[in-house]
Amino acid sequence: SIVVVVLGAKCGESGELPLSLNTAVVNHHLDQALNSPLFRNAERQSRFLRFVVDAALQSPPATIKEFDIAVAVYDRRADYDPRTDPIVRVEAARLRARLREYYEVTPPERVRIDIPKGQYVAQFILVEAMVAKAASDLSVLVPPFRSLSADPDDQNFCDGLTEEVVHKLVQDHRL
Repeated sequence: SIVVVVLGAKCGESGELPLSLNTAVVNHHLDQALNSPLFRNAERQSRFLRFVVDAALQSPPATIKEFDIAVAVYDRRADYDPRTDPIVRVEAARLRARLREYYEVTPPERVRIDIPKGQYVAQFILVEAMVAKAASDLSVLVPPFRSLSADPDDQNFCDGLTEEVVHKLVQDHRL
C-alpha cells in the first residue's frame, strides 16, 4: 500500500515519520526540486513549497491556513482578507501544476511531495510504495494544458482546466 504522511496525521505510535521517510530525506528531495530549472526562477512558488513542507515536518505538525501563507510567503499585511485577495488559491494551483510538471521531467527517487487540491497540507508519498500500487491499479496521466497565447491569464485558465480534469477523474473509483 502507499505510505502517505499527512500533516496532522499520526504515522505510527509516536507520530514520527517512518524510518524510510525521515526529515533529511524530505529536505534533500525538496532542495533538489527547488534547485531544478523549473523552480529556480519561481521564487514565490519555491517559498510557498518550502513553507508548507517545513510546516509539515514540524513536531507536532502545524495547521496551515490561507492567511498564514499570505502573510509569510506573499508578504500580505495582517488585515489580509482571502475573500477579496485570492493570491494563495491561485498560486497553490500554479504550484500543484509546477510540481506535476517537475515529476514528469524528474521522477522522484524516494519521496514525492504532493499538495492535494482544497488544502495546503504537504503530503509525502514513498516512491517504492507508489510504484507497487501503480502497477496494480488503473491510472490516467493528465499532462498540464499549455496556453499558446502570450497572455498570462490564459495560462491561469489552462491551469484551472487541468485541475478540473484531474478532480473529475479522481472521483471515478476505478482510477
